[in-house]
Amino acid sequence: ELGRALLATGKVDQARKAIQQAADRGHVRAVFELGYLYATGTGLAVDRKQANTFYAAAADKGDPYGMTSWGRALFHG
Repeated sequence: ELGRALLATGKVDQARKAIQQAADRGHVRAVFELGYLYATGTGLAVDRKQANTFYAAAADKGDPYGMTSWGRALFHG
C-alpha cells in the first residue's frame, strides 16, 4: 500500500523500492505490481520479459491480477 501511495504522489523511485521490499517480504500483490512497473515502464525501462516473470510468479501464488496479466501475456505472445 505504501508503494501505491508513493506512486500516486509521483514518487516513483521510492514507490519501486517500497514495492520491491514488500515483494521480498512475500506480499503477493507487490510481486504483481513489480510486473506492472516493468510492463508500463513506470520508473524504469519497459521490459516485457521481466514483467511476465513477475506476473507468472504472482499467478503461481494465487494473485488474481497476476493470473489475468500472465494469461494475457500467454495469449498475446
